[in-house]
Amino acid sequence: MKAKEFDQAFDEGHDSIDEHIDWSSAQRPGLETRRITAKS
Repeated sequence: MKAKEFDQAFDEGHDSIDEHIDWSSAQRPGLETRRITAKS
């Protein structure tokens, strides 16, 4: 699937893009996991 086709399918909300994405390695850029302590 070409990028233009992928963008169009995504914009139209098609589920067919799921077969082109490896969700197990997906990351959100700029967001690192941080550990916090909550005091009660």
